[in-house]
Amino acid sequence: MNSNCISQRTKPIRWFLAFLLLVTNCFDSAAQCNANSPTYAINLTNQIVTVNTTTGVLSAPITTIPTAGSYSTLGLNPTTGLLLYIANYGSAPASGAVLGSYNPTTNVHTTLGNIFFPASTNINKGAIAPDGKFYFSGGDQLWVYDPALAITTGMAIPTTTSNPKLIGTLTVPTLTATEMGSGDIALDGFGNLWAVFKNNATGAVRVVQFPVAGSSISLAGTIKINQTTSAAISGIAFDATGGIYIGSGTGFFRANTDAGTLTAIGPSTTANHSTADLATCFQPSPNLTASKSVSPTTSVSPGDVLTYTIVVTNTGSFRADGVTLVDALSSGVDYVANSVTLNGTNISAATYPYGSPGQQVNGTGQVSGALTSSTGTAPIATVTFQVRVKNPFSGALQITNQASVTSAGNPTPITTSLVTNEVCPQLTLPINVSVCAGQSPALTVTSSLSGTNVVKFVKFTSAQTSSAAIYGGTSIGSATPNTTTGVTTLAGSVSDFPASGTAAVTYYVYAIIDPAPTNAACRPFAEIRVTVNPLPTLTLVGAATCAPNSLTYSVSFTSDGTVTSSAGTVSGNTVSGITAGT
Repeated sequence: MNSNCISQRTKPIRWFLAFLLLVTNCFDSAAQCNANSPTYAINLTNQIVTVNTTTGVLSAPITTIPTAGSYSTLGLNPTTGLLLYIANYGSAPASGAVLGSYNPTTNVHTTLGNIFFPASTNINKGAIAPDGKFYFSGGDQLWVYDPALAITTGMAIPTTTSNPKLIGTLTVPTLTATEMGSGDIALDGFGNLWAVFKNNATGAVRVVQFPVAGSSISLAGTIKINQTTSAAISGIAFDATGGIYIGSGTGFFRANTDAGTLTAIGPSTTANHSTADLATCFQPSPNLTASKSVSPTTSVSPGDVLTYTIVVTNTGSFRADGVTLVDALSSGVDYVANSVTLNGTNISAATYPYGSPGQQVNGTGQVSGALTSSTGTAPIATVTFQVRVKNPFSGALQITNQASVTSAGNPTPITTSLVTNEVCPQLTLPINVSVCAGQSPALTVTSSLSGTNVVKFVKFTSAQTSSAAIYGGTSIGSATPNTTTGVTTLAGSVSDFPASGTAAVTYYVYAIIDPAPTNAACRPFAEIRVTVNPLPTLTLVGAATCAPNSLTYSVSFTSDGTVTSSAGTVSGNTVSGITAGT
């Protein structure tokens, strides 16, 4: 309902039909909660009015809350357009406090029931949650009424099982229960409870958030605005853009939770500017989005460095708090120490900070965990960090990564898209081998993979350049890389490397990855040349020389093979009956 709707109530009776049509449209407008929906208030004489949020001026009274005593509180259901209120006397009369509703369309009040509270309990703070429940408070106590349930009768005070029921005691740093007796509450679109209180000793106004924790509201508040004013604070409500209005006995303020400030609206005067409570249909909420990218986007090799970038943006009409980033790293990478930046500034994170349960991020110049609304100065948080691909690398030949973001009152994670890099393995440091016929060659190469990936060796009689041909070669065996160094050695079989007469022969052995990587462009190979030399042929030359009582042999050897001979010894049996000399 808007101010035009209100003014129509004073038109002459001849406008009755037009009035009915207009009021119907006004009700639809209120129920739909559009930008023209009003800000309701209770003035100091317990009348419901609307507030001009530009000037702070109150409208003419729409209605008077029946049976209202010294205190009353108000809440607006954004779905039905109905106002709920509690009228009480600051004590416990025989009839109790009145829980009632008001229909702006029909101008009808309905008494829903009577609620009993301890003497001197002043119910002066109220608001309706997105689920339609009516929260209200007196002092530092918080209760809730569920319209879907019957009101509990015959109780002296609401309990934790009655309707309305007691939720518990609100706590705010530096504020006493007495100082929390004034003020008001409102609920945002996530169901977080917001309140405004004033420290009478210092004049400090505290705008406080009580975030949703699990399925209930946390009773421990966090101060979002702390500003001194002489005004007697009495109301809080949201507008269509996510702004917060603060009402008082001498006028209105606009609260900026992004900047943490209060700004006066209109003059500071009690003349037609004083309210006891505020209510609107607006329940703004943050709307977080998160994206993730990686550089490079192409395939990588073990030992390469990847740079991840996560951008968290608040596109909603309300500030986000407790924004927490969780980004579990793939087992195939190691975090590069001190590589994290937040909004372009290195945060000196020697160890990785975003594993579970994560760490809060914020917009530039904001407190930890805060992103301003989309119209604020810092609705974006940008995080970058680096990882190094493990070498040796094990497991599936790809690295995937996905981040998630949560915030106060919205614990359901918002996930980024999955980014993936294919890992191209490497085979390096092949060692050529030269053996004699009949010897087993040791085939050695260094692999960048470990674990389930083995190195297979295939043999050819001529050099190969085609990966396809090599990966189609005949295997002569496989070996598992060392998990630390990647060095891989296979003892070749003699039968796989036969000699060829008196000439040396060279075989071409290729180390390949098994199983072969899916991407044909990521199938490395390393060539090992195995040369098999024939055994040398030795010829004995010389004869014995006879001297008295001894035989002297002079022997020389000639190698006519391809292997260079080395120093050796002569051994053999002596002739029977003859003793070997020196």
